[in-house]
Amino acid sequence: MSDAAIVYLVLAAVVVLFIWNKFPVEVVAVGSALVLAATNVLTLDQALAGFGDSTVLFIAALFVVSEGIDSTGVTTWAGQQLIERAGGSRTRLIVLMMLLVALLTAVISVNGAVAALLPMVVVVALRMGRAPSQLLMPLAFGAHAGSLLALTGTPVHILVSDAAVQAGESGFSYFEFGLVGVPVLVGAIAIVVFLGSRLLPERKAESIPPDLSDHARTLIDQYSLADWVARLEVRAGSPLIGKTLSSLDLSPYPSMALVGAQGERGVALDDQSPIGEGFVITVKGESEDIYRFAAGSDLERKPGHTGGKLIDRRIGVVEVVVPPRSEMIGVPVFPGMITE
Repeated sequence: MSDAAIVYLVLAAVVVLFIWNKFPVEVVAVGSALVLAATNVLTLDQALAGFGDSTVLFIAALFVVSEGIDSTGVTTWAGQQLIERAGGSRTRLIVLMMLLVALLTAVISVNGAVAALLPMVVVVALRMGRAPSQLLMPLAFGAHAGSLLALTGTPVHILVSDAAVQAGESGFSYFEFGLVGVPVLVGAIAIVVFLGSRLLPERKAESIPPDLSDHARTLIDQYSLADWVARLEVRAGSPLIGKTLSSLDLSPYPSMALVGAQGERGVALDDQSPIGEGFVITVKGESEDIYRFAAGSDLERKPGHTGGKLIDRRIGVVEVVVPPRSEMIGVPVFPGMITE
């Protein structure tokens, strides 16, 4: 079998595996290179040369940047700004969203920008009561138009520029593609704004996940956290010093329940950890019981109840579901701990 036939067979297999989507793309990519080396179409050095190529490393770094942008909360902040500035205007929303994805694409490429902004756009659509398809397709159009704004807009630009340099020509400057990209982006935005409502599909999922942005306030209302949570600091002469959370007797305070406790540097305590000076115990209950417990145990009430916030730097509340195989099944909870 000729080398060309082997290459076409490997290429066809790669396409099938990508469509099948049962193996990670990294495994398929590396496997295809190793197959070409095993069949002597490429030498081993040629098959592995891409891992040390500066262009390949640069493209890989763009995905690291996109993940960093998402992990640091930049996309969440961008979504909040997008909703505030768009108001109820569809035109303003489309223009701002397409400009945002275009600028981000110019920096970190199409795949990275779309992957980072896709969850944000779905949430924006749900919050504004619009079909996700009315925003997701413009997101894709804006991303591909934005890929023509700069050299880093797509890996193809980098490969072409690198090939030009290897051929003895001068490479493309960073914003040279923008001569074509800016008119394309403006045209794409204009088409979506003026014709999008008639051309874009109106598709909604059969079961759209609820908007959980106000779930924290719902939990506050259900658990009455805004009025009944207190943070009590253990003072030097407290009789609780040396005791464990599991040994605390809260029976004299019928309305009170233990939410949790924090040790040094805010580290959460388990039920067998001894209580020390400066530790903070968080309790829930009626004010009268909380004050009696604090006075009888020489505890100082710390400022900063929830005040409408479920999580801050001092206190956090999490609602979880215990799955069937959880290791927590059968484990006793703290005496008096909230178990709703």
